[in-house]
Amino acid sequence: LQYILYTAGVAIHNIYFHPLSKFPGPACRAAFHLPGIWEMWSGWSVQNIYALHEKYGNVVRIAPDALSFNTAPAWKDIYGFQQDKKQIEKDYKRFPDVPDPLPILTSNDTDHARMRRLVSHAFSENAIQELLPLIATYIDELVNQIQTLIADVDHTVVDMNKCFNCLSFDIVSGLSFGEAVGALKGDYSYIETFFASCKLYPIIPTAYEYSAVKMALDFMMMIPKFRKTHEMGYLATKAKVERRMEHEVSKYRDFMTYILRHNDERGMTKSEITGSTTVLVNAGGEATAACMAAAIYYLLRNPDCMEKLVKEVREAYCNRNDITARPLHLVYLNAVVEEVLRIYPPTPGLFSRRTGVGGKNIDGYFVPPNTSLGVHPYSANHSSANFTNPQKFVPERWLPIPPSEYSYDIRDARQPWSTGPRNCIGRSLAYLEIRTSLASVLWSFDMMLCEESREWASEQRYNIVWNRPELKVKLSRRRSIDCNTMNPS
Repeated sequence: LQYILYTAGVAIHNIYFHPLSKFPGPACRAAFHLPGIWEMWSGWSVQNIYALHEKYGNVVRIAPDALSFNTAPAWKDIYGFQQDKKQIEKDYKRFPDVPDPLPILTSNDTDHARMRRLVSHAFSENAIQELLPLIATYIDELVNQIQTLIADVDHTVVDMNKCFNCLSFDIVSGLSFGEAVGALKGDYSYIETFFASCKLYPIIPTAYEYSAVKMALDFMMMIPKFRKTHEMGYLATKAKVERRMEHEVSKYRDFMTYILRHNDERGMTKSEITGSTTVLVNAGGEATAACMAAAIYYLLRNPDCMEKLVKEVREAYCNRNDITARPLHLVYLNAVVEEVLRIYPPTPGLFSRRTGVGGKNIDGYFVPPNTSLGVHPYSANHSSANFTNPQKFVPERWLPIPPSEYSYDIRDARQPWSTGPRNCIGRSLAYLEIRTSLASVLWSFDMMLCEESREWASEQRYNIVWNRPELKVKLSRRRSIDCNTMNPS
């Protein structure tokens, strides 16, 4: 009886007397953390928060101490450069306790700026162009494998989701420490471990809200076998980083070349380099693979868009090797990539922050202290207040001069790489990899979507990454097409 009365008292306080009680949202979420945590475990949190925004508006209370926004000004107010120089801190309830820290994610503003300055050398425009030959070797390997697969039989069914996973993780690991994880050669273990660990992400917020869960988790981490399994992916990356750091000279200039060259007493410790490289490999590999797979899916579901892009790519290049030999300047390809990042954001969930003493004004709303908050990318990208026909795949909205119907889209509401001082440092590399890979595949093959993959995007759940199923596509050798030898402009 005491527990029931206590629970009822907490619910009444949270709904009617809590500092966030003025914000709209369902009463069950205002009262308890359990509904939100349950949705994380179910995998439907992204779609459900989107539905809440559609019902309640631009700001929604999604937990007793949490708000979700879906507007362009909120991006700037929460994540952008602050006038007082102090950023809103990351929400401590959303970041894991790992064997070595992931400092580029969890560090304070000063340490983050120090590490970012060093890592940024690897992502300069000159550095990225120098990495293009290495990227090309992995793209060639994938294309050659597919060509061998379909050599005798046209319309061979290929899982393009797995192809892009292998390609992306091999590229980013090869660029990070000069040693690919070997996925294109058939070793899928690193990727399988990564996606398996992602499914357990909801245990982190669960442990912070329920002490019994945290105690059980702490106890399990004391068991050597469990801890080894938990750390398997991290330790695999750590071993590769340590091997690379033992050899300062590499066949190709990889990320480590620039990090080691510029590292000094004001730089990064060995542990920080290892942790940051782990983030680059996992986040970079997954995000670019997701974008490339989604691009193929949406193009195949929209044949007119596919026809335009294939025509642009094949008329621009007479030889596939030319695609990876120089920068791409294909207007419609760029528009397709931007639209994919809108309709299918690689990271659709909240980038959670937590307000400090004094609270914060966010898009005209005063948010009290100790409030978890963030912009929900999926909701922002699919809001009709931000984009015309948000559920339609329309690359033309991103053209330099879009159709008049889409000229009033609020483009700043879409921030696939976040914004401000902690935005994705590898976004330029991601664009290069995505555009080059898509152009190479579309130049080489004709495609047809298999019936069982027609609802590929709508059936996906999300934990900390999209749980992407097989994307079954029938591939065949490209049709003969007249080549326009004019260089792309």
